[in-house]
Amino acid sequence: MKLLFFLLLVHPPEDSIKARVAALFDAMRKGDSTLIAFQFTNNAQLQSVKEDGKVETLPIGKFAQIISALPAGAADERPHPEVVRIDGPLAVVWAPYQFFYK
Repeated sequence: MKLLFFLLLVHPPEDSIKARVAALFDAMRKGDSTLIAFQFTNNAQLQSVKEDGKVETLPIGKFAQIISALPAGAADERPHPEVVRIDGPLAVVWAPYQFFYK
């Protein structure tokens, strides 16, 4: 009897999320609106809290348009994902970052 063994290298889901974050910031550096939008679900939105406490919502398409209007390489954000939490289809990433603007 012959046995065949397979070694499967399975990446933790956190690695997939970190790769998606890296792909997003690479697309932003390139100013590629299509690649930026590809990193999100169809109806995703970005939300930020302003100094006055109001929440600002920005559709991903608009965000991609704003970033792609910059010259390629002008805005270079370098995230350093530290914490990834996954709950079903939702992932939250805590990522301090460095920002360089040319």
